[in-house]
Amino acid sequence: AAEADGDSSDPLSLCGYWQSLGDHTRRVCEELEVLLENISLPSEDQAALRTAARKHDWGKTHEVFQNTMNVGAPSQDFWAKRPGRGTHSRRHFRHELASALAMLKSGDSPLAAYLAAAHHGRIRMSVRAMPSEKEVDGRRIARGILDGDVLPACEFHGISLPKTTLSLCVTEMGADGGSWTRRILQLRDTLGPFRLAYLEMLLRAADEAASAQPKLEASACTK
Repeated sequence: AAEADGDSSDPLSLCGYWQSLGDHTRRVCEELEVLLENISLPSEDQAALRTAARKHDWGKTHEVFQNTMNVGAPSQDFWAKRPGRGTHSRRHFRHELASALAMLKSGDSPLAAYLAAAHHGRIRMSVRAMPSEKEVDGRRIARGILDGDVLPACEFHGISLPKTTLSLCVTEMGADGGSWTRRILQLRDTLGPFRLAYLEMLLRAADEAASAQPKLEASACTK
């Protein structure tokens, strides 16, 4: 009888409490460290996971996402979680794609960017426009992200991120540095599909554990 989980849904963000982006990011990083304590991974995989954990919700600073989050917000902040239900002003909007595009723009590894993109299971090997999405004033669009969208400068969980313009050029064949699909296929062929899926699961498990046990210390983060 549960409502179907649509391609635009985000139940981990529209939940039962307020939580800032900084507090949520800190909790995800904490939960990831708990997992990493008990497993043996190559140093490069651990580094990619830690980078992805710190930046997996960078895309939540996007104006479309914050406009949804700020309805009834208790204070001015970048919000990662809020009570109630809602829909974004752009259909199909995926904050995790914005995170991954910003990470590639800032020079993070394709593995870290992929792990951030895949942490809700909506973005993996391909990035493309949905059937109902049309260009806006000649600007390409894919999963609610318009070419040229801007993420504002922000600071959370000890990292400062600059104002970043998002580019969808990686959706094209022959893109500089390789298209998104080409980069991720190289990851799959290098790491193997099971290792790649395992790393994806670790970040997703940390994110879901953090959301289930938010440890709301901040005064504004109330149920």
